[in-house]
Amino acid sequence: MAILNSPPMSWEEFLNIPNGTTVFNHQASECVALANQLTEGVYGVGFVNVRFARHWIENPNVQAVHGLYLVPVTDARPGDLFVGLGGPYDGYYGHIGVVIRAWDGSTFGTMEQNVEGQYVSRHNRGANNILGILRPVNAPVST
Repeated sequence: MAILNSPPMSWEEFLNIPNGTTVFNHQASECVALANQLTEGVYGVGFVNVRFARHWIENPNVQAVHGLYLVPVTDARPGDLFVGLGGPYDGYYGHIGVVIRAWDGSTFGTMEQNVEGQYVSRHNRGANNILGILRPVNAPVST
């Protein structure tokens, strides 16, 4: 299965994207394609046009233009985005994914693309090597 060009969808439809699906938008099927499906297709805040996943945190214009703000890892909740660098994440490009289960004291649940291949998969992540958690200002996700 493939999802092309950031179609509009609800949070529930996003959560129901099956493992093994490839999300492809703006000529990419890397981890940022899934993040952009969330920001563009679910939240409607537009395409985040940066080269690498780590730039979602490192470029303050991303946060200002797209209505995202940083929260501590210990406050991660469904609908947030996480950005990692180093350790299990690429040390140069970084990695981005979507939080689908809140921080439980040691981990949070994620939905990611381009971990084991260019497709969606789900994981549990700890706080190590996380650059930050981004929360959309007007996230329609309930806590």
